[in-house]
Amino acid sequence: MAKGPKSTAKQPASATKRAESAKIRGSEGARRLGLTLQAIGQWASRPGAPAERVGTALWLYWPSFPRWREQELQRQAVEEATAKLHKQIAELANPDGLKASVRIENADATMKELDVAERLATTVQIDLAAEITEKFCIDLRSQLLAFPRTWAPSLVGVTMVREMEIRLERGMHRILQSVSGVDGDTITELAA
Repeated sequence: MAKGPKSTAKQPASATKRAESAKIRGSEGARRLGLTLQAIGQWASRPGAPAERVGTALWLYWPSFPRWREQELQRQAVEEATAKLHKQIAELANPDGLKASVRIENADATMKELDVAERLATTVQIDLAAEITEKFCIDLRSQLLAFPRTWAPSLVGVTMVREMEIRLERGMHRILQSVSGVDGDTITELAA
């Protein structure tokens, strides 16, 4: 048998790795790596992973898969460390940027304190409101109880109903004026 010339075409690296590896089920790979089957499935779905799906079955090329996963973890760690270093370098290169962020935080805190102070200034204390209401009710009660004694003499001798209504309305109007603070001093006096 004559052998033909060997192929000089280079095979892709992933095909070479797969040829050197044995195929195992995803569940076996999960057990060996101490991961869940779901985690193995997520790793296997990444580009370049030495794994394949056949129907619903997941097959891993062993030991290429754990080596590839370890390289991916290292790559991610390097990317995260590089990003962290870039951030630290940017902060050191621009020290005012750090001070600006502190000033922004202080301004936010001050705004919140001012908001709380404003809310406290516009709220009514319950004890004070109860005291004012109690004084108001006592004043109203005393005026209403005194109304018949005060206005009955003015009705003596009046024969017309309309004239009685006018005089009684005048008395009621005076009571309402005194308790409503129309004169401007009644509510202020009650609060004092």
